[in-house]
Amino acid sequence: MNKTTIGGIAYSYGRSDYETYDMAIRREWVMTNGLGGYSGSSIIDSPMRMHHGHLIASLHSPVRRYLVLSKLNESLTIGDITYPLHTTKYKDSMTEGYRQLQNFYYDIMPIYTYQVADCQVTKEVLLEHGKNNVMVHYSLETGSSEVKLNLTPCFNFRPHGDSSTKEDHNYVISVEDKSLKLKPDSENVTISYRISQGNFQARDHVYDEDNYYDFEFQTGMEGIDTHYCPYNHRLQVGPFSKTEFYIQCEIIKDEDSSSLSDTDNLEDYYQSMLSRHIGRSKQMVAKAETTDPLAMRLTLSADHFISKRSSTGLKTVLAGLPWFSDWGRDTMIALCGLTLSTGRFEDAKEILLSFSKYIHKGLLPNVFPDLGSQPMYNSVDASLWYFQAIKQYYDHTKDKDLIQTLFPHLLDMLAWFMKGTDFSIYMDTDHLIHAGSGLDQVTWMDVRINGVCVTPRHGKPVEINALWYNALMVTCEFADLLNLDKKVAEKDLVELAQQVKNSFNEKFWNPETKCLLDVVEPNDPSIRPNQTYAVSLAYTMLPAHKEKELVDTCFKELYTSYGMRSLSRNHQDYKPIYTGPLIKRDYAYHQGTVWGFLIGSFISAYHKVYPNVSKESLYQRFVEPVTNHLSDGCIGGYSEIFDGDTPHHQRGCYTQAWSVAEILRVIKELKM
Repeated sequence: MNKTTIGGIAYSYGRSDYETYDMAIRREWVMTNGLGGYSGSSIIDSPMRMHHGHLIASLHSPVRRYLVLSKLNESLTIGDITYPLHTTKYKDSMTEGYRQLQNFYYDIMPIYTYQVADCQVTKEVLLEHGKNNVMVHYSLETGSSEVKLNLTPCFNFRPHGDSSTKEDHNYVISVEDKSLKLKPDSENVTISYRISQGNFQARDHVYDEDNYYDFEFQTGMEGIDTHYCPYNHRLQVGPFSKTEFYIQCEIIKDEDSSSLSDTDNLEDYYQSMLSRHIGRSKQMVAKAETTDPLAMRLTLSADHFISKRSSTGLKTVLAGLPWFSDWGRDTMIALCGLTLSTGRFEDAKEILLSFSKYIHKGLLPNVFPDLGSQPMYNSVDASLWYFQAIKQYYDHTKDKDLIQTLFPHLLDMLAWFMKGTDFSIYMDTDHLIHAGSGLDQVTWMDVRINGVCVTPRHGKPVEINALWYNALMVTCEFADLLNLDKKVAEKDLVELAQQVKNSFNEKFWNPETKCLLDVVEPNDPSIRPNQTYAVSLAYTMLPAHKEKELVDTCFKELYTSYGMRSLSRNHQDYKPIYTGPLIKRDYAYHQGTVWGFLIGSFISAYHKVYPNVSKESLYQRFVEPVTNHLSDGCIGGYSEIFDGDTPHHQRGCYTQAWSVAEILRVIKELKM
């Protein structure tokens, strides 16, 4: 059994953690392959969402993600009795294999240990980095009786957020000895499935129907799925024996070759793959140069989001798992924590260069859609976060050459903001940035439902103007570095920054709440967490006493153990719970729902205004509570959002790039 403790914190769950199905499925695990593909399930290996599966492959990195191998329906036969090992919830029944599960262990891969009478079965799932390839390793140690391990692979070929019916499964099948191939009629790919021992036996019933996904039903979606199961295979082991059994499944494009040749030994390939995985994991932790166990764990979690993008040949960042692709805003906010705090400086450079290729009229893409669609630019802040990300990169690396390369892009972006660009984004006569009109939703609070903007922030949003000032000052810093002029469109940037500072202080401070307005012109006094960036960014504008008052107000009104509420709970529009159908959830998304990533800005701001509080005290007060969350939900991951009210159940993406990144950034800040 390949139990490791590379990630600083390893997770072990026993029978008391999954006494019932409902207790068990709230904990999940995920592995990613650096291409946008992934593998994931619950700690009882029961898929409870459409996005679960042993292999979800990316056909065009990092998008076009398809479920390929959903699960393996396993059972163990001893004498005349067959014990299920797999746990599957169906529409009208359940297979309760978790009753045989003795332990679940997770550090750098999931390990399941089953105990049936005097026989022990261990299952390891390993996803290969850089390939759409998964291997499953079984180890059987028998007692006084002969046993049979019976396996039914459940195949599929559908987008990872969809469901399927019998009619959707159309394949050309070929089988030879220990190799099974399925070619979907809809794509130029082949699903290859190989076993190390035994043979395939054709099944009379080739569909595994009515798989019931709890998560989808809880969110008001259709959660019934059908898998294709044309063959079984079996491993027979005598008494008092120990044996190893290997399964390999990958998806191969017609123009590509398989990861393994027909003569390759599965055991040898698995051991080589495992060795590479262990080595890579150790190298990532070593690069991060930390002895903090939580930082070590989050370093491995950060890797889940860094992916290759086929269109550029460079690295990008997946905003969240399991469903988001790469988003400009999320990437720039997350870049420091994911790459710079972990010593992945080349990845940071690639990401910054990759996004520079898509700048359009001063705007960075908000989101890259699937293959064949153009990027969407409906974001005012993605471009401004780009300045902050580049500054963070330079502060960590002193890479003047990259600044030289990107500097013209920065000047061009400032020029567009000054003269005006799409989505009513322009510098007004007071030198503050106006953004949005009509149905535009261009800040991160961007929900629109049936022609209604749930959180309309048209006008001059607080964080946008904090970022605007920061961008101007960062550009001045880089101009000094490169010995260049500090002018854009004949406007002196130093003078412009001072004018922005004067207008910001004049218009945003609200003495009644002792904090900043969320938007001005029209004025919105709602107490929201966006204002913390006016304290935590590299360059800020408020006098020290107002910064402290702002932080105190946000602490009182918005702080929770796992993040910041998106709206004060004392506001009439506050929504305490994020659950139910999509329309209900959307109305709560930015109206009180807690966001994990915002904890980073708050802690940095608190640290700034209370410099006499020790870093160790700050760590204990604000960081340690997060450790509890990492053992729940997605193990080792940090959720996108939480309910506004206690006990703050995790919601949304089960692990989110900027959530992981921001707490990791803060840990490095406090542990330096």
